[in-house]
Formats: sequence, C-alpha cells, structure tokens
Amino acid sequence: MYTRFSQREETSWRRSKPIRIGLAAASLLALLAGLAASPAAGEDEGRAPDPATAQTAGSAEQAASPGEQDAVPEDQAAGSEELAAHRPPPPLATWSGVFAIGRKRYTYTLVGTSPMVKRARNTVVPVAIVPMRFVFHDGTVLDPTQPDACLGGRVPLNVTVQSPLFQDFDYGDGPRQFLEHIQRMAFWQYTGPGKLNPNYSVRLGTPTILPTQTLTLPPDSTTEDYPCATTGGTQKYGHIEGEVFDNFLLGPLTAQLPQWGLAGNTFVLVLLPFVDFRTNGVETDFAFHAYLDTSRGKITFAAAQLGLAFPDNLINIGPMSHEFAEWLNDPFINNLTPSWRETGEEESGCSNFLEVGDPLVGTFLPPIKMPNGISYQPQETVFLSWFFNQVPSIGINGWYSTGGTFKTPATPCH
Repeated sequence: MYTRFSQREETSWRRSKPIRIGLAAASLLALLAGLAASPAAGEDEGRAPDPATAQTAGSAEQAASPGEQDAVPEDQAAGSEELAAHRPPPPLATWSGVFAIGRKRYTYTLVGTSPMVKRARNTVVPVAIVPMRFVFHDGTVLDPTQPDACLGGRVPLNVTVQSPLFQDFDYGDGPRQFLEHIQRMAFWQYTGPGKLNPNYSVRLGTPTILPTQTLTLPPDSTTEDYPCATTGGTQKYGHIEGEVFDNFLLGPLTAQLPQWGLAGNTFVLVLLPFVDFRTNGVETDFAFHAYLDTSRGKITFAAAQLGLAFPDNLINIGPMSHEFAEWLNDPFINNLTPSWRETGEEESGCSNFLEVGDPLVGTFLPPIKMPNGISYQPQETVFLSWFFNQVPSIGINGWYSTGGTFKTPATPCH
C-alpha cells in the first residue's frame, strides 16, 4: 500500500503504518438500495476495444435509452425486471492460488483468471472515475477536471485517461495496457510466446466518468505554495486531514456508488488533485487502494492523483501506477506472504503483505511516450515469485521485478 509520497524528495516514498486497512474493513448499515443496472461483465473471450476516449455517465445512460431499443412484450419485460431485481450483483473477476512453504500455506487472490490454467479466459474490468474537487477554508479550490498550469493548461482527468494505464502501447509483443503488460511479465513462464497462455490478458475497460464530487474542508485542512517544475512558478498543494476524507469515502461515496449502477465487478479510481493526507498536521499518506462495502457488493478502488509534471512533457505516474498494480495483485488487501524486509517502504522494518509496489518505492521504469506527446513514467513493481521464494522465478528473464532490479527473492524477516 502506497501510504506516502514525499513531494520534496521526488524519488523517495516512505511508509507509515497502513492506517487505511481499517477503512477497507469498515461497512455502513442501512445503505440505500442499489440500482438493478450494472456495467458490462468482467470477463470476455476476446480483447477489449482500445479505450480511446472516456465515456461519461450521461452518455452511457443515453446509449441505453429504452427509446432506442427494440420493443419487448409487456409480460416478458415484467418477468425480466423481476429476474434482474433478484439477480446478485456481479463480483470482481478474480482467481486464487496457494503457496506451501514448509507447513504453512499462503492463499492469494488476484484480479483476472489464472494464467496457469490452459485456455484461461481474458478479463476486462469495468472502470469508473470519480473526480474529487476540494474547497479549502482559505478559498483555494483544487479540481482535476480543470486546466492545470503545471500541465501546460491540460486537464489532469484527460491526461489520466490518455495514460498507458488505460491506453495501449507496444512494449515489444504487441499493443497492451501497462497493467496487462506487467502481469504478463510476472507469469511469463505461462504467458510468453509458445507457452500455455500466450494471449493472456487482464485489461481495464473504457472509463466511465462519474459526477465530480465536491468536499468542503474545515480549517485544519490547509494549502501551501509549491514549485511548479514546468513553469518555474508555483502551484497550490493541499493538505487534507485524513479523517475528513475517510468519512466521505465511508459515507456519501459508499452510498452513492450503487445509485450510479456500480457493483463489485467495477474498479473505481477516486481521482485526486494535488493533495496529501495528514493526521494532526503530520503527513501520513498520499495514495492508497482499498474497498468499500456497499449494497451492491465490495467495490474496490484506488485514491490517487495523476502525478508530478516535469519539463519536456514528462509526468511521473509513480503513485497511480503503484496503486493500480497493487490493486491488481491484492484487490481486497488480504494476501499475506512470508515476512520480507529492508527494502522500499520497509527499509527499516518488516512486512507480510503482498503489495507489489512497496518493495520498489522510488524505483522507476523508462518513460512511455504516448500519442498525446506526454511521456509517462511508472514505478517498477515486483513479481509474485519474489514474495514466496520461488526459484527459478516464473517472471520474464527469470527476474523478480518488472525492470530486473530484483534478481533474487525477498530477504526473509524473522
């Protein structure tokens, strides 16, 4: 879990204790009933169409307008509505496996289908983006749907949708999304050319853009001027008391997601402007992933901002790529591993979470230049083999991480 990104040390992210895990386990009583409608199913035999543009919630509703559909007999329609009302909401497409180390067994759950099973079905996960607009007590308004001077007037929401997290790029074996590419690398023994599942794929669907949510903050959430690397000027950087944001997630957002037609099969990006989260004024985290218990099932999400902009059209998407990759490999934050230590966010401690971004915080992959002229730089992440001392690694080139930084398994922490 990516619990802190230090803006002042652009290549150093540090971790406090994972305070957000309590958020993932929390639930609300007496939620409003969810709508029967839901996004498309999570699995598909073929590949998803390239998500060239974002789809708004309004256009999705218009496309499904009854007036544009063939007429259905009244008695048949009534029966279909009753069936839909009793149909359980679709869950997130996941698969599970087990590692046995000595007498201990470790069960893990990942998004998609198992690449180790012949003819594994490809997966397309529906995605919704909830932009967050923060109004601070000093009058500052931070909103990722508005033009950003540090991005050359571009809109952060649009730049996010145009990133390799949602769009295809050819990494050497055909056009793929970034998560699709790194997951194939992690299981290369099964997904490489001529292997068991050479066309294996886990993709994100075309994002549906949900209504921007405005949160008016109390005086203890503050702002400061921060240098803008692209212009030499300054931008506003917000500091939000984490409890205020948690209350929003567990209250209004948890209740609203089902009303928007979302269910557990959907991955939600809560898109943040330039902010961090604090407790009693002390920075605690910057981006994280978790899930919300809703009336339409457990809906997994990541809360993250686009990233820092640098000269020459370079955007560091370390925090967002970190959280997306960790969601892919630990969607419900319950995958445990043998204890590992002394690297990344745990450089002075131990962890037993299967969080693929934490061990390589501050280590980046080469920039990926997209058709919009922007180069996006994601964070390097580790493979499943690294956590469970799997020798040789089933990852590409026998590596234990996407960029080859780790050539051996994790160091045990006793």
